[in-house]
Amino acid sequence: MCPKTNPERIHIYRFLGQIADEQGDYEQGIDMYNQTMQLEDEFLSLDDPERAKTLNNLALVFKAIGKNSDAVTCLEKALAIWTNAKGDYRENIAKCLNNLGILFAHEQPHRALDCFEQGLNIRREILPANDADIAENLGNIGGAHGILGNYELALTYAQQTLTMLTNTLPSMSAKMADAYRSVGVAHANLGDYQQALHFYHKAAVILRQIMEPNHPKLLQIEQDIRRMTMKRAGASFNRRFDEVLAHLINSHKDTPSNMSKEDNK
Repeated sequence: MCPKTNPERIHIYRFLGQIADEQGDYEQGIDMYNQTMQLEDEFLSLDDPERAKTLNNLALVFKAIGKNSDAVTCLEKALAIWTNAKGDYRENIAKCLNNLGILFAHEQPHRALDCFEQGLNIRREILPANDADIAENLGNIGGAHGILGNYELALTYAQQTLTMLTNTLPSMSAKMADAYRSVGVAHANLGDYQQALHFYHKAAVILRQIMEPNHPKLLQIEQDIRRMTMKRAGASFNRRFDEVLAHLINSHKDTPSNMSKEDNK
């Protein structure tokens, strides 16, 4: 069979798309995935689960370049294929729901929360209780609650995620740093700047060892630390100011105000 018409090229082009995506060459990634889909049109049925893999990967590229609506379209198509496919595609469905939730998080947090919770329920059916993917879902649920202003819930989920990952991942991993930062963000939203700084520093210790100095994650945590240090200093100043002001007010209340003047006779 001629290589140009060999259906095995579907896997080759999809793999080349993944490589381009990982290298940050998103234009090349999109081109590879488009060629993959052309081959799928030639060799696969419209409901073949292989199509969903390509759509899911293409969605990640669209997200990376800020085309969120295109990413959502791809993921919704992939989700429909996997949901209706014969066989057990629950793991794929859970990943797809998680990806959709991430895309919805800031503009449609309630919808994101629904996706994350559906994904969590599926993963709990098929994965061990302490699996890192379950921890990821819990962390995303916490993030959605944070966006919705449910800061106590956000902290609870962030702490659960950190506990699970501590027991399953190497201590010096990027995901551990993300988990520490999430707990820090939750504390910051609750106004506990000291605790926020504590967890930001834990994240920074990891990232300084495993990331290049100009990596966006490291730059972000350094910025978080600077901002939180200023907030903590400001909060400390405000507390001290309030204490001094209260003392002055109380002193004024205790001072007799009915002193009489001396007549000038």
